[in-house]
Amino acid sequence: MGDDLHRVKEALAAAGVDGVEDFGLFVSDTRHFAPSTFDERAGMTVLLSVLPTLEDARTVDAVAGHLRRPWARPIAFEPLHEAFLKWAPVDATTGWHVGDSLGTAAVAAHVPVLLLLAENKRYGTARQ
Repeated sequence: MGDDLHRVKEALAAAGVDGVEDFGLFVSDTRHFAPSTFDERAGMTVLLSVLPTLEDARTVDAVAGHLRRPWARPIAFEPLHEAFLKWAPVDATTGWHVGDSLGTAAVAAHVPVLLLLAENKRYGTARQ
């Protein structure tokens, strides 16, 4: 995760995105944990631009997790689709993370693409 994570954080910092230290941190229960300060919306352009260059599955998972927001729709669809095609055949877990975000980024016009992915057994459990 080291090199890719470092590159992502450097790119986010260079773009002036707030909360870079919390990139990859997901907090669902703020009663026990402080909320993440990472500004996902401000970082979206950077995340979309670095996603195709990433080789580390854990960093791809983190990027996909931050792009798994309705406000990323539909801009994030194509980069996530390309990432799914790359990762699903080789890493089911990362493929699943990217696919989950892909579904969130989709609009009605993307349904045929999603159906083709779901039907293709090459993508294994990532299709879930």
